[in-house]
Amino acid sequence: MTILTSANEKKNTEVTVVPLVVENEINDSKELTSVRVLKKPREMRAPLERHPWTITKIFTIALIIMSLGILGGNFLARHLSRSHIDRMRFHGFCGVPYDSGLVDNRTMMLYNSKFRSFEDEDLPLLSRAMAFFGSNNQQLSERIDDFRYDIEEEEKMAQKFFKEELELDLSDDESYARIDVPDFKNGRPGRFLHDFKYNQSGIIDAENRRCFVMPLDRDVVLPPRSMRDLVLRIWNGYYDIDTSVIRKEMRVVIPEIDDLTTVAPTITNECKNMKIFRLEKIEHNLTKRSLEDVREKFVEFTGKMSETYLHNMQELEDYLKMN
Repeated sequence: MTILTSANEKKNTEVTVVPLVVENEINDSKELTSVRVLKKPREMRAPLERHPWTITKIFTIALIIMSLGILGGNFLARHLSRSHIDRMRFHGFCGVPYDSGLVDNRTMMLYNSKFRSFEDEDLPLLSRAMAFFGSNNQQLSERIDDFRYDIEEEEKMAQKFFKEELELDLSDDESYARIDVPDFKNGRPGRFLHDFKYNQSGIIDAENRRCFVMPLDRDVVLPPRSMRDLVLRIWNGYYDIDTSVIRKEMRVVIPEIDDLTTVAPTITNECKNMKIFRLEKIEHNLTKRSLEDVREKFVEFTGKMSETYLHNMQELEDYLKMN
């Protein structure tokens, strides 16, 4: 027992000190059991208080990982979506004869081989034929002299065709067909847009910055998938094209359309910053038309050859000059 005394006190005061561990308990236990010592809350927060940037660092890393995941998922979704859209869209070219009676299947296949094999348009036809049939083809070798086209001969043959560029919607909706005719003999270059959802056809005269709309004629214009199958047969020379001409005589309704909600969205998108006019069919006998009646011709092939004549073009020009 320890007795503490204070020098300042007059009386000696006994102070009893209680030991932390009772002696008997120590003797009775052969082993001391471990005791969990709880730290004060202040001691637990000490590491974070000493390093406050640790939380910021962890949060920043988590934010970077989350951002990379979002960006990667967005990129993958766009890539898959674009691939799906490309598969649902057909884009290609084909050569259509002005008169199918003057062109046989062999000639049509040779002319269209540059579109089928996507080779250079300036490559001679003989080279394209060799690449298509194979240089060791005996039948081709025997008739090599019959197909020895030079540049002049190819140009002569090209005069029998006009070229079309097609973009077709192959989805379940089959909503549109876009056809470009960049150059047509005795006709105007133009773009045709057929909207099967809104049953409208549009003629885009990009050269003069104006558009024309009319009802879609499903008897003349093939649906997109049927048109794609036809182009594939043309590429292989297995299709006898019906080039009998269907003629449409139309007049331009003046003034232009104000309410564009009546026009198919695909057509209005193609005709941005252009005036859109409606076309109506002319029923009277056109043989008696006035000599002052200026008309323009737009031609396309959509399974059948279609010629659309637009009358009263001089009236349209006068109106545009005044407005």
